[in-house]
Amino acid sequence: MKKILLSLTVVFSVFGVVNSQVVYTNLETNPVVIDATNMEYVLNFFGGEEEFMIQNYSAEGEAVYFASFATGSGVISTQADYNANVEALAENTVISENSTFFGCEDGSPYFNVLYLPSTFETWKNYFEPMFIGFKFTNAGNTYYGWAKVGVNAVENSTTQVKVTLYGYAYQSTPNTLIRAGQTTDLGLSEQSVNTLSVYPNPAKDVLNINADNIQSVSIFNAMGQKVYNSTTSNSEINISNLENGVYFLNVLSNGVVLKQRFIKE
Repeated sequence: MKKILLSLTVVFSVFGVVNSQVVYTNLETNPVVIDATNMEYVLNFFGGEEEFMIQNYSAEGEAVYFASFATGSGVISTQADYNANVEALAENTVISENSTFFGCEDGSPYFNVLYLPSTFETWKNYFEPMFIGFKFTNAGNTYYGWAKVGVNAVENSTTQVKVTLYGYAYQSTPNTLIRAGQTTDLGLSEQSVNTLSVYPNPAKDVLNINADNIQSVSIFNAMGQKVYNSTTSNSEINISNLENGVYFLNVLSNGVVLKQRFIKE
């Protein structure tokens, strides 16, 4: 589909910081920017065939991809007419065999779309970086991981789109789930880690929040403006007065802020 340009290969097992079973590469203080100058960035976990590549071809009038190149590699995405759109995951989202992946299953590269002007622009509506969930295989085993990514896109411009990579991690224990943003192996069961889910989504009048020990709830619109705030433990929120569109929910639970995106219709 697209030529592969000369790019920087990062071998996780060499440069990653190992915290128990999670191999974590922290780029928060020196993020990698993929733009019209640095158009590609390779993710290579075991030094063999490259699993993923972030490709920014927006300056050429094309899309931004989180592409899969190695057999068995895939990205949590929603299928579209042009391959699949990369899902924006909230922190603590479980990435496991139960997730929906699209990717390279037969040896052919698969171009998961991260940003496509006028068609798939979800990522540019986030005011904070979100997470990409992925899987890859090695020696017959499956590994799950995440990448923390932000997209900055300027209206009516294809030359100023940039992708910023803030870090990535994978669970080095085969066939073991990882949570988006997880940097250490906490030794906790899935049930004992803070999680957040909302339903229905899209929602019309009422949004139900499923989280432990809700301490406060805030809702922000796509412009970053706070449109709702509550310091009660109410798990049912009346959103009937909100305008239709994309919103971002922040829930303080057990001293941790959990985030989720939802749509008001």
